[in-house]
Amino acid sequence: MVTGGGITGFFGPLRVGPDRLFLLFAVLGGLVLVALIPPLAGGNEEMNFQRAAMVANGHLLVKPAMLPGGIADLLDITDRTFSEGMRPPLHYSKQQFDEVAALKLRDDQPRLVQPNAIAVLSPISYLPQAPVMAAAQTIGLSPLAIFYLARLAGLVTGIALTFFAIRIIPVRKYSLAAVALLPPILFSRSTLDADQLTNGLAFLAVALTMREITERGPIRSRMIAVLAIAAFLLAQAKSAYLLLPLLGLAIPTERFGTAGRKVLACTLICVPGIAASLGWMLLLKLTYFTGLEYRTWSGVVQPHQQLAFILAHPVGYALVLLRTLFATPFVPQVIVEFLGVFGPPVRLPIIIIVALAGLLMVTVATDERMASPLKTVRIRGLAIAIVVVTVLLILTLLYLQWTHVRGAVVDGFNGRYLYPLAPLLLLLVPSAGRKLFGLSSPTWLALLGGVSVVATSMMTAWTYFA
Repeated sequence: MVTGGGITGFFGPLRVGPDRLFLLFAVLGGLVLVALIPPLAGGNEEMNFQRAAMVANGHLLVKPAMLPGGIADLLDITDRTFSEGMRPPLHYSKQQFDEVAALKLRDDQPRLVQPNAIAVLSPISYLPQAPVMAAAQTIGLSPLAIFYLARLAGLVTGIALTFFAIRIIPVRKYSLAAVALLPPILFSRSTLDADQLTNGLAFLAVALTMREITERGPIRSRMIAVLAIAAFLLAQAKSAYLLLPLLGLAIPTERFGTAGRKVLACTLICVPGIAASLGWMLLLKLTYFTGLEYRTWSGVVQPHQQLAFILAHPVGYALVLLRTLFATPFVPQVIVEFLGVFGPPVRLPIIIIVALAGLLMVTVATDERMASPLKTVRIRGLAIAIVVVTVLLILTLLYLQWTHVRGAVVDGFNGRYLYPLAPLLLLLVPSAGRKLFGLSSPTWLALLGGVSVVATSMMTAWTYFA
């Protein structure tokens, strides 16, 4: 039973920390969703599975690649079966699933597979899945088994990174756990995607940085190396978040000894990841996107023309951004998507979204008061600047890669893109540090986790099998 002081068991109150509460609901919900979501039917799984398979077979660049015949067959069946968005069918018939389950790897009969413009991420984006897929191919597992192992590898990685982030972050532990249990991120962790690694790395990188901001004494060289590795991996996982490590600028100068040493350390932490990410984007432009034309639900997309427009008409593009932010329902739509839109996509009933919003707010409100070093105007200003510039960068990437040619507004932004920014946003929200309605933050977090797991599982089952 849940009480105001924690979770009550047969032998009295059990004090369960936010990291363990997160682990409980994330594992439970993750395994249920892995089983419920049909193979390659979760969001952009087909595209991400194809890209991960290319990386697993040594094809690091985005270009045509030879893949085992069985994996190519699985991609073909999925492509024939599932339409984009919510158009049926959303699951296999028994005959189709039997066909998928019967596929053999046929690595001795490779087939040429063309790349797609939806999943053009760095090989590092699939660091959890690609090695597992390569190992599974080596022992001759079926394409379906390879897919499920890759899905589980992403789930385990996302949960582990988030678990340690919640344990490490010096403030807002319950709040971060609550965000990490909302339906969209709960669902995406259970699919084969790059978001498991991206969100987990973002949470961990920011948590590590916040801890160093609040610590005292000389910063260890080992910690600078850890921050640099986390920043580098995050910037490669998804280029849009390459600026998050700039929060390291808020680590007090006295911890480095001198201002010069701080500049050097921050350079080592931030610059390699940013440079490598920009290098990957340039490589994509030169080897794949130049002259490319394809179609999304927004219409015909030509990245080279979009880039030319931005460079030639910066004021015109600034108007596109302003129109997107203020002449469309951008903000309310993003909030709803952040709370309760996931999958093909589907939206939870509004009553569930309102309930989740309320549970999230009371979990944040009852969380511990923030440590003073993170409450300064300077640090909050830096956090706001990183969030604003990151959102503009995401919109620009979507304008280049998703929006139809010369679109009047940017298409394709989704509330789930704010998840990596959540730890920074939580710095801006006050908390009372006391019970509300007689209940404390562990109880509110447990209630949110339970509602989220049940609602996400039921909506997923209804969406795919009703």
